[in-house]
Amino acid sequence: MALTLLATVKAELQLSGTSADSWLASQITAVSEQVESYCNRTFARAAVTETRQIERTSSRLVLSRYPVDSSQSLSVVYGDDNTVVTSTDYRLWAADGILQPDSCWPSCILTVSYTGGYYLPGDIDRDLPYDLEQAVIDLIVRRYYRWINKRDPMLRSEAVPDVLSVSYVDGLRQDGMEAMPAAIQRYRHTPV
Repeated sequence: MALTLLATVKAELQLSGTSADSWLASQITAVSEQVESYCNRTFARAAVTETRQIERTSSRLVLSRYPVDSSQSLSVVYGDDNTVVTSTDYRLWAADGILQPDSCWPSCILTVSYTGGYYLPGDIDRDLPYDLEQAVIDLIVRRYYRWINKRDPMLRSEAVPDVLSVSYVDGLRQDGMEAMPAAIQRYRHTPV
């Protein structure tokens, strides 16, 4: 799912024509997927069912799609007999997608059904953080200038004497690949 809109990117670039629309749309998709892959999570809001093998030592479960909508029903079942875990038996930190039982989970297969994620730009109740969307836009803008100018805007200097020495502005890794902006770092999901 796209983490920004074509109209928003065009406004940032101050573009009014449609000649770059197709290219920009493909970059919106590509960068959105790249950011989700880097963050190890999907940001779009959806109903999700996750099944996990739980070890007795597990004191919490980090859900993959958060924030969790605590106004929607959350169903937690475990074991071969599908024992229902009541909401009084665990605590939910909705913003971080963390479920913590009052005591340890039993060793079992745990199934959690819930609604989680963000409403994306273009959705009526959009709640995707603006700094995350802006970081996506910044990556697209960087690619746009590289595409339109046939030059890398992050190139700081280039020399040729003994055949090439290149330095980049902060924001590119040593191998020349785009580094993720700092704003994206805090949305990274680190599985426990």
